[in-house]
Amino acid sequence: MDLGAAPNQALRRVLLPLLWPAILASVALVFADTVDDFVIVRYLSGQAPTEPLSVKIYSAARASPTPAVNAAATVMLVSTFLVITLGWVLYRRFSREESGADVGNFVQL
Repeated sequence: MDLGAAPNQALRRVLLPLLWPAILASVALVFADTVDDFVIVRYLSGQAPTEPLSVKIYSAARASPTPAVNAAATVMLVSTFLVITLGWVLYRRFSREESGADVGNFVQL
């Protein structure tokens, strides 16, 4: 940015290429941890009288899912998207307040 690049340009051309390996590694670790947690829950709930919702959805997807399972999966998906969207909106709002109103409006001499 000292050489005249805009903040978005500096982020896209400098920061993201340097962070890309760490981002991919974290995605792989989170995916492996999530699959591990699901497998553990599935095996530990095998003899239980009740089933967690994730195991019920997985079991129903292999057979014919009922409308109740479809509705529960839809509610989970929509609520996840709403939480992600709310987090993104709050992040954008608070990052604008901290950066000031005239970011990117500079006078060249």
